[in-house]
Amino acid sequence: THGIFRLQDDLWLNSGALVKAGSHGRKDASAAPNIDGVVYALVPGDGYSTYAGTSDGLLRSDNDGVTWSQVSTVTTGEIQFVAIQKNVLLAAGLKNLDLSVDGGRRWGRIALPPELTQISAIAVDGDGCLWVGGREGVYYSPDNGVSWKQIHDLEIPQVDGMYFDSGGKRMLFTTSRSTMIFAVTVPGHRISY
Repeated sequence: THGIFRLQDDLWLNSGALVKAGSHGRKDASAAPNIDGVVYALVPGDGYSTYAGTSDGLLRSDNDGVTWSQVSTVTTGEIQFVAIQKNVLLAAGLKNLDLSVDGGRRWGRIALPPELTQISAIAVDGDGCLWVGGREGVYYSPDNGVSWKQIHDLEIPQVDGMYFDSGGKRMLFTTSRSTMIFAVTVPGHRISY
C-alpha cells in the first residue's frame, strides 16, 4: 500500500488527497485522487506546513496532511530526503539537491560535492549550513551549496542518517556499519563518538 495515512479513532484512513497547487485544500478533498506513490520522508516545517518526499516528487500540505500539492518548482523527480531548519529547506534525490532559503516559496538546484557519487542523508543545521552524506563521507556547505567542505577525521564509511541536535548544537551521524553515533559540534566541527 502506498500513500499517506492518518489514524482517526481506531482506523487508518488514506488522507493524502492530491490537489492542484494554489488550491491549499479549498477544493473538495473527497473529489481529489489520493497519493499513490512511495513516501520516503515526512518532515514538519516551521509553522503549518508539512513536506513529503515521494516517488512522485516533493509534496506540501498546509492543513495537517488532509490535502497535498506538488511543489512544482522542485524538478528533481523522486525525492528521498527532506530537511528543514527555520526558512532553509533542502530536498534531495539520490543525485540531486534542491534548496529553498525563503521557506519554500522559491527553489533552485545546487551542485553536489564533486567527490560524492550518491546521497544517502541530508540535514540543515541551526546556522543554515547544509549537510550531505554518502559513501564518500560527510560534507557541509556554509554558503548554500556554492562550496562544500568535507569533515576529514570523521571515520564513517557509509553515512546513512544525519540529524541536527539543536539542544546540543551538534550534528549526529549514523551508519549501518557501526552501532555508534558520531557527533560533530556546530559551528566548531569538533568530532566525538
